[in-house]
Amino acid sequence: MKRRKIDMSGPNMKQYYLVKFADNWADEMDLDGFRIMNDKQLDEFTKGIRNIKNFPLEIYFGTNEYIPYENQEQIMRTIKIQPLTAGEKALFDRSFPQAAKWGYGHFPSFEDYADEF
Repeated sequence: MKRRKIDMSGPNMKQYYLVKFADNWADEMDLDGFRIMNDKQLDEFTKGIRNIKNFPLEIYFGTNEYIPYENQEQIMRTIKIQPLTAGEKALFDRSFPQAAKWGYGHFPSFEDYADEF
């Protein structure tokens, strides 16, 4: 995964990211969502994905519906990461106050499937 270099000079500068998930179930239903993450959360999220060892991984989103993933690369193809400016972060905080903690829409917690940290 490539990340753009961000100038984080200055006191207490934190970078935030819009992390988007997009996939499709059986060519019938689009599943989309996002979370707002800071540097530490993004590192933990990507490290968690890299540490998933038990494949195939089935991510359920309904009572019997799931999307199978065969490897980490398949998971990462569903994720897009975009740095946020301070203004964009403030807009997300006002518009989607739960997005930083819980996300918005359908966003699997892939890091919860990691075998170790």
